[in-house]
Amino acid sequence: SSKMGSHGDFDLYQGNCTYIVPSFVSPGMQQYFETEQFQRHIHWDNVLFQVANASLDRTIDQTLGRDVFDRKLTQFREAQRRVALQCPSQ
Repeated sequence: SSKMGSHGDFDLYQGNCTYIVPSFVSPGMQQYFETEQFQRHIHWDNVLFQVANASLDRTIDQTLGRDVFDRKLTQFREAQRRVALQCPSQ
C-alpha cells in the first residue's frame, strides 16, 4: 500500500491511496503575496469570496440548520481521519 498522510486520498471502490502533493509557498512568493500590488490585484477576488461565504452561511443557517451542518461536518472530519489512518504519511 502507498504511504500517504494528511495529503492522501483513499479510493473506497479501488482500495487505493493516492498521494496529493501539498502546496508550497516559497519565501519569495510569500513576500510577493504580501505586497500592495498583489493585494490590489486580488481585491475583487476577496470581495467575491466574502460574499459567497456569507451566502453559504445564510443557506446553512436558514435551509439546512447549523446543528445538522455541524453533525455532517463532524462525520466528514471523521472520514478524513480514517483516510489519514488508511493512508499513513510518507
